Amino acid sequence: MTTNATGDSTFVDQLTQVFAAWFQPVNDWIFKRVNSTFATTTGAANTYTLTLPSGSLLSALVAGISYEMKAHQTNTGASNFTVIGATTMGPTAIQINQGALNGGEIQVGDVFKLTYDGTVWQMNRTQQQEPTYGTDSSGVANTITVTNSEPITSYKVGLDYWAKVNVTNTGPVVISFDGVGYQAVVDTAGNALLANMIIGGNIFGFVWTGGNFILIGQPPVFSDASFTVENSTNSSKKITLSATNVPASSTAVIAPTANVTFSNATATTTNLSAPNIQVFTSSGTYTPTAGMRKCKITAVGGGGAGGGNSATSSGQASVGAGGSAASWAIGFYTAATIGASQTVTIGSGGTGVSGSAGNSGVATTVGALITAPGGIGGSTVLSSSNQPIQGAASPSAATGGSVNGVGGPGYYGVTVSLIGGNGGNSLLGFGGQGFVTYSGGSEGNGLAGQGYGSGGGGAASPQGGSAGSGGNGAPGIVIVEEFF
Repeated sequence: MTTNATGDSTFVDQLTQVFAAWFQPVNDWIFKRVNSTFATTTGAANTYTLTLPSGSLLSALVAGISYEMKAHQTNTGASNFTVIGATTMGPTAIQINQGALNGGEIQVGDVFKLTYDGTVWQMNRTQQQEPTYGTDSSGVANTITVTNSEPITSYKVGLDYWAKVNVTNTGPVVISFDGVGYQAVVDTAGNALLANMIIGGNIFGFVWTGGNFILIGQPPVFSDASFTVENSTNSSKKITLSATNVPASSTAVIAPTANVTFSNATATTTNLSAPNIQVFTSSGTYTPTAGMRKCKITAVGGGGAGGGNSATSSGQASVGAGGSAASWAIGFYTAATIGASQTVTIGSGGTGVSGSAGNSGVATTVGALITAPGGIGGSTVLSSSNQPIQGAASPSAATGGSVNGVGGPGYYGVTVSLIGGNGGNSLLGFGGQGFVTYSGGSEGNGLAGQGYGSGGGGAASPQGGSAGSGGNGAPGIVIVEEFF
């Protein structure tokens, strides 16, 4: 019997190609779609490697592929991701908000998700970082021990932590959350706290910088201030001002009507009163109170609306990204700078649009002194494949203040997960939550931003859904604190 080796070889090759063509989509369905691979990563510093189950046929990265995993280490800077299947794919850069990672953005033990966009891996934390809240149990001045309602295991750079403090401080303060470790608390200029900057029984915010916590939401406290007043026309009796308990980086401000008692060429002051406050939540005119010498103005623009979702047909999904928060400014001005009055224009929050991107917020202005731009509206995506959509970027920084900041960006929306992006957090508000649904579920609108200047959440719809709107952005605000 004669064997045709060439014919047999050709038949085997053709059969192999048929089986490979059939097994590849089956493998993709198992390992890239329905049963997401979940495991703890491995790798050297700033390198995260995920090994797929034995037998995986995956040999090339495809845009839209996603993996969820648990981090084996904390990153210290720009990082990359490698997938090991039928071949080793990577290393490929990891980005968040279209930029390289900073140190600490992945913490050991974090569960996070990466989606390949055709060029790099985009990171989307499975457990979204949100501000925490807890209560102080120490009962001791200058040492704050907080237990959160949802315990944490590490401090996240840039995340704000809130706590109700039991005891008024008498000097420098340290704080610990959930036993992670005591760290120093400083003011916005980096100085140790002075007495009475934290008042017992009140709620305070603390932002982790990576080295200490910054106390937020509190102006400098000038307690127990004392002044000496002398005759300016006599060299031995010139006017001098001195005050105790004033931060080195701050300018002392004399409080109104301090009950001055004169005795010959000297004077003493007692009973310093609080500043007068004017709040604008709608446009108007700021007219200084008689006798005002200096004022502090806080201005926040209107937040951007979340993106809407498009109507979907079979096999499609649509989500909207979160709108970004508005920028903000804090400025200190003399009576001469303010003049007789200043026009206050409060920026409105952006409105959600059914089936389309959300509208951007409007800038808040105080005359020509301060401009705080509004947040940017979130976009929308309609897709029949796994496609994330980036949250709205932060607007440009405010101008004119002594301190000028930007609002937080909106969060990603993800079609494969049917999640609308959350709105960005502002100086004075929390972003609206994006709508979350599921295959076979119903569509829904994003929620409006809360407080002032925050972004709205994105809408979401599975297949067969109608168009929906993103949540509205929160309006702006102006707060004027007058000193006399």
